[in-house]
Amino acid sequence: MSTEWDKLEEARDVMESAIAQSMVIYGVTLSVGRIYGILYFANEPLSIDDITVQVAMSKASVSNGLRELIETELALQWRRTSFLCSIFLLLKKKSHLEVS
Repeated sequence: MSTEWDKLEEARDVMESAIAQSMVIYGVTLSVGRIYGILYFANEPLSIDDITVQVAMSKASVSNGLRELIETELALQWRRTSFLCSIFLLLKKKSHLEVS
């Protein structure tokens, strides 16, 4: 029997796939659309490693996809000064944006 959490995860997967499919209409590849969907539903900024695990793509492919999202201003790169990793934040929640 499926739990409420399982149903929520299933719905999230369906929505991420739908976002990816609709972005294809605008010339974005399916894989980049999938990355966008993952970022859209993230509760916090994600690292490249986090995204790589979720989309099951190589780190290089995720990096290229994120670069495309940043160049088209669909995502913002946010660097924490206390860490050496880059964190990517979707421009959907103004309250979470960091401006340098």
